[in-house]
Amino acid sequence: MTSWEYTYKRRGWSLANVVRGLNEQSWVAFQRFHQVNQMTCPDKSLYDEAVKSLLPQQANNPKTKTTSKAKTVRKTRTTKPKGATNEGKRQRTRKKTT
Repeated sequence: MTSWEYTYKRRGWSLANVVRGLNEQSWVAFQRFHQVNQMTCPDKSLYDEAVKSLLPQQANNPKTKTTSKAKTVRKTRTTKPKGATNEGKRQRTRKKTT
């Protein structure tokens, strides 16, 4: 069996990553993982530290509501309407000459 330290270092693993990757996060499953991969198992104290690091840490400070600034409304730009240029003018028709 190889040392767990050697294997972890060679593959870039950490205890927390291995525990997170297990289907069942228990000491027995952790031991079984090391047994199947033919490496020595770390101490239970190291396993417990890794499990603690995975638990979400509760903040000591209660969350305070932050007030957001009032949103300013941007005025839209005025543009000339598209279409015929003589739209505002009175349209004239030619008189028919007969």
